[in-house]
Amino acid sequence: MSLSMVRAQNLKFAESFDVVKKHFMREGFYSTAITECVYDLITYYFAPIILKLKLSLNDISLIRIALVISCVLFTIFGGLEGWRIGFLLFFIANILDYVDGRVARATSKGTYFGHFIDGLIDIASETMIRFALAWGIYHQFGFTPLFWLGILSMMLTSFHIFLYDRYSAFARWISSTNNMNISPVLQRKGLLKPQNVMWDLEWLSLFFSLAFFVQAIWIYFILSLIHQVFFITYIINGAHDNMRVPNEAH
Repeated sequence: MSLSMVRAQNLKFAESFDVVKKHFMREGFYSTAITECVYDLITYYFAPIILKLKLSLNDISLIRIALVISCVLFTIFGGLEGWRIGFLLFFIANILDYVDGRVARATSKGTYFGHFIDGLIDIASETMIRFALAWGIYHQFGFTPLFWLGILSMMLTSFHIFLYDRYSAFARWISSTNNMNISPVLQRKGLLKPQNVMWDLEWLSLFFSLAFFVQAIWIYFILSLIHQVFFITYIINGAHDNMRVPNEAH
């Protein structure tokens, strides 16, 4: 276990809370989502346990995948009671996502492939959870508007990521063939706070779905759609601004 992890384990709650609070204010008020701060606070004490158990980064990824799949199965086949168990599993899977990064830094074993797999698991998790919620609604209420809203939310989640990957690939292609320097990452500092607010509201709606399932899931899917449509538009605008370069291959 690294020295930093030992120190983190020995921090009192007030001290670790202060560290997370500074992270929350690193680039101004609300520059980090409250949800992310909660995960950070939990991982201060959870990561040393994982290191003591000597779990590898691959082990953590496999556990995350198993938790997400279990969450999906509970939600699809267990109804509201199943979702309550599924939400807990999904929450633990997200904690492990943060633990994975902290363990990678502590052991200096992080790789770009690890980042790639983590991102893939994140995308699959969000897509599968939205599908599971929509399918659970179908089993309880049939083909209601809420079901179709969930399916649309799931589809736009995948499309958003696909579109961003296409932007990154074309940015690198244009830069390499035209001797330009188009960043494959869209800078969105001005959008950081609104994005954090949306993320927190989405998680809050999931939490309230444990007691008010239908009403909270309506809010969750609507927020998700707004989030996805906004960033799809943002990516297309970014491509329009940065990629109006003649294609001399044609």
